[in-house]
Amino acid sequence: MRASLSIFPTQRRLTTKGRNHWQPRSRGLWGFGLLVMLAACRPTPALKPVVVSQNSPDAATSTSPASPVPTPQSSPRQTAGVPEVLRPALDTLRHQTQIPVLLPDRLPLPEEPIYASTHAEADRYAIDLGYVPDCRGNACLFGTIAARRGSGDYYELNEPFAQTIELADGTPGYFNPSVCGASCAPPVLEWEYGGSRYRLELKGLAEAEALEVLAMVANSAIAAGDRRR
Repeated sequence: MRASLSIFPTQRRLTTKGRNHWQPRSRGLWGFGLLVMLAACRPTPALKPVVVSQNSPDAATSTSPASPVPTPQSSPRQTAGVPEVLRPALDTLRHQTQIPVLLPDRLPLPEEPIYASTHAEADRYAIDLGYVPDCRGNACLFGTIAARRGSGDYYELNEPFAQTIELADGTPGYFNPSVCGASCAPPVLEWEYGGSRYRLELKGLAEAEALEVLAMVANSAIAAGDRRR
């Protein structure tokens, strides 16, 4: 009689006087074979997809939607001392402008919330500080920090200035006090740095202290240097 294969690999077939007998090789192996069979019959649970961070060098495609890669943020050294209201502006300027970014570490703010709106191109930028988000008019504007590549007065209108002062590192500063007509223009301070012209305007300053406050803000910006680095 030809031997037939058995589904029980842990047993062997013996033939004695025309009778077939099955004998386990050992109790341990028989038990092991039974466990293997039971495990094979058990349904396999569905595997949960593993999401690998896109920032990882071993990133892999996943069946789950991956979170968007965040825009790189400014380093602690770049943001050190920068007022919180200006930090989002710094993140924008680092990637959108090619002129030195001068931001102060001192900025007198009113008690009301102030919101920064940033507009930037390769050769210029402006940060409007408003009492409402995305302020687009003089009525809601608290102040402006702006810069453009080049020299001469910021708006290139041959603007006359009432006073010239010396700022940090011997930098000349050009000051105009607040002027009121149909509406009031805020006090202004301009200076040059690294081949670019900078302009600072802040409302709500007393006439006697306007020059001192603007000079303090400008000096802190000049001393900090280019914030992109």
